Parts: sequence; structure tokens; C-alpha cells
Amino acid sequence: MMNIWAVSRDPSIWEEPEKFRPERFLNTTIDYKGFNFEFVPFGAGRRGCPGINFSMVLNEFALANLVYKFDFALLPGEWRGCGHD
Repeated sequence: MMNIWAVSRDPSIWEEPEKFRPERFLNTTIDYKGFNFEFVPFGAGRRGCPGINFSMVLNEFALANLVYKFDFALLPGEWRGCGHD
């Protein structure tokens, strides 16, 4: 048995563990579909989301439909924000 409450609030691992900051998981090399203990509060291992494979396929399908149906383009001068001039 694992105490998920204690793991997700350990100050030696997390910066400001008592605050809800989902952005702390954005720039990480951890695969969310794996068995990493960092994602235990969200469900990992045997207790992971049973619908994750379905949701990933559905997201790819929705994105593919948007790209297929619409012509996406940047407005003139909008390329600056990407680090290119």
C-alpha cells in the first residue's frame, strides 16, 4: 500500500506541494502513460485511467479533422513570437 497523499505532498520532491499547480507537469520527460510515481495522484500503474488509449485516439482524430477541414495560417507579422523574424 502506498500513501498517495504523503507522496504528492512531500516538500523534498515538490516545490510548494500544498498548492495546486498542474503546470509543474508540463516541461517534463516523464511519459504520462508509464508507471511513474510522480503521476500517482492522477492515476498510474494498475490504477491508471482505463480510457487513456481511447482518449488519445479520439484527440488525434479530432485534430486530424480540424487540419483536414480548415486552412490554418498565421496572420502577417505573427511569426515573431516563435523566435523567428
